Amino acid sequence: MYEAMLARVRLFQDLSRRDLTWLSEGCREREYPASTVLVRAGQWNGSLFILLSGSVAMILCQDDGSERPIGQFGAGAVFGEMALCGPATQRETITALVPCAALVLPHWDFQATVRESPDIAIKLLSTLSGWLIQAERRAPRITHDIYDPHDPRDPHDSRPIHDTPEAD
Repeated sequence: MYEAMLARVRLFQDLSRRDLTWLSEGCREREYPASTVLVRAGQWNGSLFILLSGSVAMILCQDDGSERPIGQFGAGAVFGEMALCGPATQRETITALVPCAALVLPHWDFQATVRESPDIAIKLLSTLSGWLIQAERRAPRITHDIYDPHDPRDPHDSRPIHDTPEAD
C-alpha cells in the first residue's frame, strides 16, 4: 500500500518491491495538529517519518545547548531513518508548522520485518556501508591520528601515536 513512498527513502533504495511491501505492512498514517512536536532533541525518536502533507520546522540542538534552525520541509520530506537502525538520541526538534499528515514506520515494526527477512538486513547493511564510505571520503584526513600497526603499544590504546610518552 505504501511501497511507492518507501521506495523514495534513501535507506531503502536497494530493496525489492517485495521487501517494500513487507515494510509497508508496519506503516501507519498519523495526523499532527499545528505546533505538535513530532521529534524532540535529546530523546530517542524510534520512527521513520514521511511527510504526506503540511510542513515542519527542523531545529538543530548544538553541543553547547544553542539551537540553530535548519529549515522548513513540506510533503515528501523524510526524517528518522537512522532511528530504525537502533537507539540514538535525536539532535533535532521537528515541529509541525501547520496541521500535518505523515506516514510513520515505527522501529519495532521495522525490526520485526528485518528479523523475518535477513535479505532486507543484508541490503540495508550494503547501503549503510556505502554511506560510511562516502562520509569517510568527504571527511578531512587527520594525519596526527593515524596509527602505526607496528607500534609496540597495546593495540587497544586509543591515544594517537604523537601522544605516546617517549621511552627513556
